[in-house]
Amino acid sequence: MRDSRIVRDNLVKTGILLFHGISGMPEEFRYLSNTLEREGYVVSAPLIPGLGCGTDVAHLAKWEDWLSAAEKAFFALEGKCDRVIVGGLSAGATLALELCNRYQDRVAGVVLLAPTLKVNGFSIPWTFKLFTLCQQSIVARLFNFSEREPFGLKDERIRKMAMDAMRAASVGTADQFFQVNGMIFYQLRRLRRQLIGKLSNISRPTLIIHPRDDDQSSVTNALYLQTRLSGPMEVLILDDSYHVVTLDKQRQIVAERDSSFAARLNVGQQFSPQYSASAQ
Repeated sequence: MRDSRIVRDNLVKTGILLFHGISGMPEEFRYLSNTLEREGYVVSAPLIPGLGCGTDVAHLAKWEDWLSAAEKAFFALEGKCDRVIVGGLSAGATLALELCNRYQDRVAGVVLLAPTLKVNGFSIPWTFKLFTLCQQSIVARLFNFSEREPFGLKDERIRKMAMDAMRAASVGTADQFFQVNGMIFYQLRRLRRQLIGKLSNISRPTLIIHPRDDDQSSVTNALYLQTRLSGPMEVLILDDSYHVVTLDKQRQIVAERDSSFAARLNVGQQFSPQYSASAQ
């Protein structure tokens, strides 16, 4: 990802910081990052230790460790840019909200892509509900969860590419595409619990994009945030995507809407509440 472009509108350098979700990777943002960089934005999508794929084999990382890495990336981007927009996909969106809550006077706006406060999409097995009863980290480490098809992707071509890449790397079977230890879900729950009461304090302009049919986190996550955040807000509900909206069928719509949101922040345009749905 290049860090050298300047926004054309008024030569203000705007940075966009994007956090991946549980067992995610920066590559999830490649299409979005390329689109934003062509528009002149400085994009950073760091790998968050403990949250990213394969970065916590001992299952010891806490959400505070995620935040520490997020802060480091934020400060680095802030040093290069005149303003910074923070955002994320899935649990990365929750992390972005926590970062904004702590540094709100230094954040220009927030982008929440399939935000995940609760893991409650249609592909989540009923047995996961039993895990919500777990109240100790030592017990949480005893749980392991395998992501199921459709793996957050409605686009069968993209899904097949992901599966082929997994097979080429000899990373388990199709039923073990992502093996996730319970500790990471336990830490997401801890992050959510301490963030919930602070949501009304967050007043920065916010863009929320969520699939109507999300296999991993129900659209109720987005609707809940819509009622709790206090700043000007735009909500876009996608009709032809699953959870990983940055890679799925409507990734172009996601990229265009993100770019439009950033451009309006750049020129100081006033925001009014918007709610819209988009088909393919």
